[in-house]
Amino acid sequence: MTHATADTNLPRHFSTYLYRHGTLYLLILLIPPLLWFGIVYLGSLFALLIQ
Repeated sequence: MTHATADTNLPRHFSTYLYRHGTLYLLILLIPPLLWFGIVYLGSLFALLIQ
């Protein structure tokens, strides 16, 4: 095997790892929107406190 074939298998290995660890996949999908909602929520609270 050459080095090029090992590099092309990296996305496949990562995909397989996420498939086998479903909770990690779920966390990767849910954390960004939850962080966004938290930032908007806290920003709204701070805006109300400033007024």
